[in-house]
Amino acid sequence: MASPLSPAFPLTYAARGTGVVRLQLHVKQGEPLTGVEAVRLRHGSRTLEAPARLSDAPGGQLVTAEVPQAPLTEGAWQLQVRTLEGSSWQDAQAYLLVPADGPVSLLLGHPAARGLITPHRKPLRQRAAHVVGRASDALLAPLGPRRARSARSWLRRTGRRVLS
Repeated sequence: MASPLSPAFPLTYAARGTGVVRLQLHVKQGEPLTGVEAVRLRHGSRTLEAPARLSDAPGGQLVTAEVPQAPLTEGAWQLQVRTLEGSSWQDAQAYLLVPADGPVSLLLGHPAARGLITPHRKPLRQRAAHVVGRASDALLAPLGPRRARSARSWLRRTGRRVLS
């Protein structure tokens, strides 16, 4: 595989159109590309290819493509580019983020090491304490404010001892 491209932010975007997703990747000035044949989007074992165009832009070049929207499923699709001079795919160091609804986004860089976007989750202890707290609030609601307050305090103390 050839060396990865160096994308720049200012002119990079993705947008939904009528039945297509338009991609525009601004490649920084450096070793100029002589031509682009196609772009490929990968999501797990699924791939989708589309023809691409290359044009000059301030501070680099623009790779533009229109990808059919129907085969794109929800998730992060890795973007690769095939140049005219070589038959290998170059990593564009960008991902197309496709949500279930709403706008698509072209993100620069790589998500987690395996190509997946991992959401930030609070530690298990905090999540468990949050769930228990909400459930106890619902169960203690019928008690008077004083008894509910003392029961919550007892539950918090017990929870801290158990989870520590």
